[in-house]
Amino acid sequence: MESLDSVGSKAEKHELFIDIHYLVRGSECIGWKAHSDEDVAYETRPEQDISLYENTGAEQLLELEPGMYAVFFSTDVHRPGLRGKRGIMGEPIKKAVVKINSNLFKSEEKGDGDAASRFAPIRAENVPRNQSKTP
Repeated sequence: MESLDSVGSKAEKHELFIDIHYLVRGSECIGWKAHSDEDVAYETRPEQDISLYENTGAEQLLELEPGMYAVFFSTDVHRPGLRGKRGIMGEPIKKAVVKINSNLFKSEEKGDGDAASRFAPIRAENVPRNQSKTP
């Protein structure tokens, strides 16, 4: 693919599949933000497991260099293919996108619950603080 400018590019979100974006060649930025109820999709295609967004508000830019990857869950809105900070619009990007069906993490046994919860992303609010007191 060729890198895009952030103006006019669309963000996407998937309900069923987890995306792993692995950059092979080029420089790419991917816009990311956690999905909120205020994000309204302008187009949803359930048969393709994609919802598209024009404006998602403030997002963080993840800059990938070859050999780096990013993982996006159903709670993540992301805009792939943006030109990297050092790249130019239209720069060739070679990447692999692996999609994993999130149902693979669900247990079929009674009482085991949703196994996907054991793989929740680590964010600052999920990290326990050290409660020990030192003299």
